[in-house]
Amino acid sequence: MAELVARSDSMLEELAQILSISPPRLVLDDPWRGLERLAAFLQNTDLDGATEDARIWLLNRAGLLIARGLVSRFGGMLAVQRDPAQRFFGNYVVGGMQCPAGPDAVLDPFAVAHAAIYERPRPNLLALVAEAEAALAKPVPG
Repeated sequence: MAELVARSDSMLEELAQILSISPPRLVLDDPWRGLERLAAFLQNTDLDGATEDARIWLLNRAGLLIARGLVSRFGGMLAVQRDPAQRFFGNYVVGGMQCPAGPDAVLDPFAVAHAAIYERPRPNLLALVAEAEAALAKPVPG
């Protein structure tokens, strides 16, 4: 999984090409534009015939794009949740964010991406991200 973070820029540029963002490097500087394009792509593309490998390809890049957007807005970083007592143990999460997120707030961007790609009917990605952002400011039930 460390390869995922190490290759994130090139993976996001690959996604930008699919989303017709030119030059592809723009998605790195403006991930929210990329998220808007990705949301439109997901709403307008029939993924039912896609292979599982193609869905995983998209899931990894969508999760990275969501993470990049959250980090650009709230700070923090993408890392593996290593504390077994914490939510999302073993998953990549965005943590260390600034306000309005609570000091221990973490968000699994790949879970958001998974919902946008796999749930039926397919929810709107931007609505899912907005829900996740709103949840950041709420205390996590203990």
